[in-house]
Amino acid sequence: MNRIPYGECDYKSIRTGNSLYVDKTRFIEELERDVDYLTFLRPRGFGKSLFLSTMFYYYDKNSVGDFDLLFGDTYIGSHRTEMANRYYVLRFDFSDLAFTDRQEMKETFHGRVKKCLEDFLDWYKLDIIIRDDDDYDSASLLNEFLMHLKRYADGMVYILIDEYDFFANIIMKDPVFFRDALGGYEEIKRFYAVCKSHTGWGGIDRMFITGLTSMTLDGFTSGFNISMDITNRRGLNEMMGFTHDETMGLLEQLEIPDPGSVMKLLADQYGGYMFYKDSDHAQRVLNSSLVMFFLNGYMKTGKIPEELADPNITGDYKNLAGMLVLYRDQDGAERLLQDIRQGNDLKASIETHLSPADTLNRQEFLSMLYYLGLLAIKDAGFSYVTLKTPNSAIRDALCERSEYGQ
Repeated sequence: MNRIPYGECDYKSIRTGNSLYVDKTRFIEELERDVDYLTFLRPRGFGKSLFLSTMFYYYDKNSVGDFDLLFGDTYIGSHRTEMANRYYVLRFDFSDLAFTDRQEMKETFHGRVKKCLEDFLDWYKLDIIIRDDDDYDSASLLNEFLMHLKRYADGMVYILIDEYDFFANIIMKDPVFFRDALGGYEEIKRFYAVCKSHTGWGGIDRMFITGLTSMTLDGFTSGFNISMDITNRRGLNEMMGFTHDETMGLLEQLEIPDPGSVMKLLADQYGGYMFYKDSDHAQRVLNSSLVMFFLNGYMKTGKIPEELADPNITGDYKNLAGMLVLYRDQDGAERLLQDIRQGNDLKASIETHLSPADTLNRQEFLSMLYYLGLLAIKDAGFSYVTLKTPNSAIRDALCERSEYGQ
């Protein structure tokens, strides 16, 4: 029986551990056709970390001997590109950073950057010294490191960044602290400015960045304005998350009885997402982490789990009322809150750059909820989209609330 890789995001462990796997490697080929520096946004639970792990093993020069083992039966295994296993891959994972104030944020970010550089040196066995001065900031640390790395890598460095906007996790929990913390992210902006300074001259050859929202993208791009946001690109809608057919394939592989009925339940609970507004050229997808949560529970008991939504994901959505502190029109906040909770249609244009420096107008606030996964595209007109809550799991989470204004 296949193992359910719920909560796992290491591609190699999944592929060598007799685990269920949905092949998304065709998108590696698609991304190579694009520009060299890319940013891609998706809500929590759509497989961003796993996809970056897939890219790591595909491009990593040390994994060339494992190519057939890891990719032999995948799409990219039979469509191997010239870039496969050519790079020194430098990974920065900011997806789980936690802090309670500005100083702790700075220290936590610095500590993670340093740890990622140390892991890189350990993996590639390179003789580069990382300065350990307490007052040496992350940007200076990275700049010095990349200067030394150039003599080894000869321009073949691929940087992968998981959740560049780790601040966005705080929006759903404590939006007041979110706004305050953003006032202290100058060091982080300098970190991305250093990344930019090492591109185009034989240092960093390619970069792929994931995140939750464009809430902080605008702030970072003042120092890093070379990355193209491909979040809403046609052809990439299904790059993360599971389509109907992919999910049905998992049910059939596990030999779950009456897969059609179970699929209907999963679509109602976890589906409804679309990130390209033309429904004729995109399929709706399901939250892949929640699907795995369900399958993990089902295979343990042989029946539909009593708890359908993973609280680690949906628990963040319960503070919608608290998020309204970011909404500019406080007089209309209660009405908007009710419309969202009741699943009413909401017309908006998706804003691709949201500034956290001020409160958000209606378009910006709805766009933020769209990026976070609380709203999804229902249909679209020429210059707008219709948004609504995507599924039962989100609606149920939003209804578990404290009263607005209390």
